[in-house]
Amino acid sequence: QEEEGIFLEPPRIYLMHFVDDFVFRPCAPFAELIELLDPCRVVALGYDEVAMRCETLQEVAALFQGRLLNDLQQNPMNGGPEAEALGASGIEHIVLVGYGFGAIVAHQVALQLRQEGFSDVALVLFDSEVAWPPSYSA
Repeated sequence: QEEEGIFLEPPRIYLMHFVDDFVFRPCAPFAELIELLDPCRVVALGYDEVAMRCETLQEVAALFQGRLLNDLQQNPMNGGPEAEALGASGIEHIVLVGYGFGAIVAHQVALQLRQEGFSDVALVLFDSEVAWPPSYSA
């Protein structure tokens, strides 16, 4: 996209779902949403065997952050000299979307990315519970 002579790269969207689901299967929480996000690059950061061996939230987030950074490196911005200039300055438009436990992981990944100097990180959280058991007031 181009707006007032400035190339705008579609954001990169990274999906993190709850632990016992796969984000791209039919009827998964994000399945319908993914179709609406074109032309954005959409990547699922799922819980494979390596992720399941992580012992802390910070370890899972660091693993997912590494995968995200690898994706950024393997799939550079495209669209001509303007995009190259943006890429050279390190500007990436990243959206982290978390569902269930994935919301907690997405938040932690966002914190880690900010510490690494990424200034354009948006966070979208669905159905997150940050405390267990939940507190109920009478």
